[in-house]
Amino acid sequence: MPANKIELTEEQQIHIVKLASYRVPHQVIGSVCGISRSTLERNYRAQLDEGKDQSEIGYRRVLHELAMDGNIKALTIALKWHCGYKEPPREVHATIDPAQLLADIKAADAATIIPPPEAEE
Repeated sequence: MPANKIELTEEQQIHIVKLASYRVPHQVIGSVCGISRSTLERNYRAQLDEGKDQSEIGYRRVLHELAMDGNIKALTIALKWHCGYKEPPREVHATIDPAQLLADIKAADAATIIPPPEAEE
């Protein structure tokens, strides 16, 4: 015999959408509404998805506004996420001769050695 389906009021369903848009965990949303997480996910999936979509739209709107206002970090993220921009790979080419490196280090050390002060008589 199937259990009675729990029906939430329209106000509670709107509350689910709002909490889901804040990315509140489903366990907490269910607890607030007096139902289990599994019941929430099974019977109110549309409301959870709508809240998640609203959240994404909000993030994208703020990111767009920041990028258009000249925020370089936001512009970089927007280019990567929305325009497919990829940074070129960073390649390191080490063509230093080890003997030359040691000679340069010794020369730098010799140049930085401070001679002791002359003894006063």
